[in-house]
Amino acid sequence: MASSTQASAPARRSLTDRFLHIVEVGGNALPHPATLFALLTLCILVGSWLAVRLDVSALHPATNEIIQEFADLLAVIANAAADNTISPEESKKIRARWEELKTVTEAFVHCCEEGNFRALKEAAPCPPKPTPTPTAGAATS
Repeated sequence: MASSTQASAPARRSLTDRFLHIVEVGGNALPHPATLFALLTLCILVGSWLAVRLDVSALHPATNEIIQEFADLLAVIANAAADNTISPEESKKIRARWEELKTVTEAFVHCCEEGNFRALKEAAPCPPKPTPTPTAGAATS
């Protein structure tokens, strides 16, 4: 009789078996994957709608200035072209915004080439790449 009692008693499970059992029970408690997908999609839609309503926005820290300059240029163009004509004064405003956009973009490109994104966050311009100087023994034509 003693041997039958020992045989019917469950064997102690290893830590891995217990962990996998917990994962299995938890996984079995989840709804069907298509239902999960639909619920998560709904959550994203509701979250996006709330973010729009609360005027929440996210900006990439490195490119924020470029995006803002481009948006400013588009705003100037849209205001100037609203009446289907662009006056000389409006043209000067467009040119000024364009020059500012070129300056900011050029600084961004230099920082990208150098891999120095800290300078973008600190709003300090990256120095341009040094131009190679010809060596003394190089032949000139």
